[in-house]
Amino acid sequence: MTNGQQFVEIPEFLHSQFSGGILTRKILERLQMLVDRMNEQANQLDEWREHVIKRLRLPLLDQTVDPDGE
Repeated sequence: MTNGQQFVEIPEFLHSQFSGGILTRKILERLQMLVDRMNEQANQLDEWREHVIKRLRLPLLDQTVDPDGE
């Protein structure tokens, strides 16, 4: 994680405690698969964003090299 995190993390969907009735059980099972995949995507996006922020915070120039290249 970056120091002093300034951005909001993508919240995860929680698993539903409702198992559904006779007609809705299969729909809820499929919905749970979607929720799991969306949570995986949210975690991946958070990782990528942290990586990009780390790269953007690096110095633009190496302190030992002359900016003119000489």
